[in-house]
Amino acid sequence: MTPVKSKKLDAITAKNLMSTPLIEARTADTIRQLANLLLNKNISGVPVLDPLDNLVGVITKTDILRYERHRLGSRSHAKTMRPARPGDTLEHIAESDSLTETEEDLVEHWMTPHVLGVGAQASIYEIAKAMSLHQVHRLFVRDERTGKLCGVITTFDILRHLAEAPDE
Repeated sequence: MTPVKSKKLDAITAKNLMSTPLIEARTADTIRQLANLLLNKNISGVPVLDPLDNLVGVITKTDILRYERHRLGSRSHAKTMRPARPGDTLEHIAESDSLTETEEDLVEHWMTPHVLGVGAQASIYEIAKAMSLHQVHRLFVRDERTGKLCGVITTFDILRHLAEAPDE
């Protein structure tokens, strides 16, 4: 397939596509707190900041599923339970009064430490290329002047923008 570029699409930047305000988690948050956050905000992942507000990772529903599988795997009856689905897992963790939280239940132990991002002036083509190359569904946007996070772009943000764009 031959790529097709459009002058109209060339003008679309990360700043036009990104969702704000940015919702974030902290390294000291528990997985239970994170599950509540994701459910309440209807999102699937967030950047993780340390106590000094440095970006140190990203955590998603997939990481929570990995956490739950690990937690259940340590129980003797885990093999008889049906596999957890991400939605079920989030609701279960968020609503569970029986979870005893330990150091192992902190976001910092389950996050992905590698964070992918783009500058606010990155083109839609650069964004799509980065998502495709790294096989991710979200990129965080940094302000080029300050280096601070200012938004997030998901594949849904790109699709929504294209669907709402007037015909050429």
